[in-house]
Amino acid sequence: MTIDYQALGQRIKESRQKNSLTQERLAEAVSVSVQHISKIENGRTKLSLPMLLAIADTLGTSLDYLVCDVVASCKDILVSNEWKDILEDCSFEDTKKLLRIMRTVKNELTK
Repeated sequence: MTIDYQALGQRIKESRQKNSLTQERLAEAVSVSVQHISKIENGRTKLSLPMLLAIADTLGTSLDYLVCDVVASCKDILVSNEWKDILEDCSFEDTKKLLRIMRTVKNELTK
């Protein structure tokens, strides 16, 4: 099992921004430097489980969401969050079109 630290960092960054937190405020809340938060968000450093727990708790998000691309049982979380982000600003008609495209692509992949 390989952890994609860039993807993990990106989800941390997105969660932080959704919570209207700066890197400074997150760093202060989890007792690390702003530079360390920056490195985590950019995937340039590994983080310990206690640090990951502290970040998830501060951001009000689940560990499942933060590591959803690594843990196979979290597939539903990964898919629903990605689709939610993609479809968030789409009209109903555009949403239906994208779903049709996705079904077509899936059918081609399974041939």
